[in-house]
Amino acid sequence: MSERDLSPTQQRTRAALLRAGIEVLSNDPSAPLGEVASRAGVARSTLHRYFADKTALTAAITEFVTAEHDDALHRADLTEGTGLDALRRLALELMDRLDVLAWFLGPALLVEGLHSGSIDDMTGEPDPAVLDAAARGIADGSIDPALSPQWCESFVWSVLFSANHAPAASGMTTTEARSQAMRSLLKALAADPAAVR
Repeated sequence: MSERDLSPTQQRTRAALLRAGIEVLSNDPSAPLGEVASRAGVARSTLHRYFADKTALTAAITEFVTAEHDDALHRADLTEGTGLDALRRLALELMDRLDVLAWFLGPALLVEGLHSGSIDDMTGEPDPAVLDAAARGIADGSIDPALSPQWCESFVWSVLFSANHAPAASGMTTTEARSQAMRSLLKALAADPAAVR
């Protein structure tokens, strides 16, 4: 049964299972499906009505996370403003989805077989729109010309990784971690770091 064939209640249940799967399996890829069901507040038999096994669940999670990533790219409107402004908007959109992107930023990233194993596998090759925004920033003087567009894109993901893990590792609040992540990103990429406030 496809997602569009589900009733609104079934769609909410499926979404809860996907989010619970991300939360549980991104932290412990060996966790049993019963733990995912419990986190979603449903019986294991309910989980199995939506996803036959862990492979089916992880495939659906990957599809869901990829769609969230693509929506963030669309909402960031990378063609507007300076290149640095575009990457700032992208980072903010992605940070708003860290609970979902944790699928590619958690310990599961290192576990072969749970999912494809790298952020590039989620987005394919480096995204041309992100590379174009970074190149535009280098050309318009907003991004340090000593940096490559590929480095800029990679650094965005490095900052997201830190923002995702810092609260648990250092006792920071999520807001503090995100604020420091954005400041680090902008200061590191800006042609004039002193202008970043």
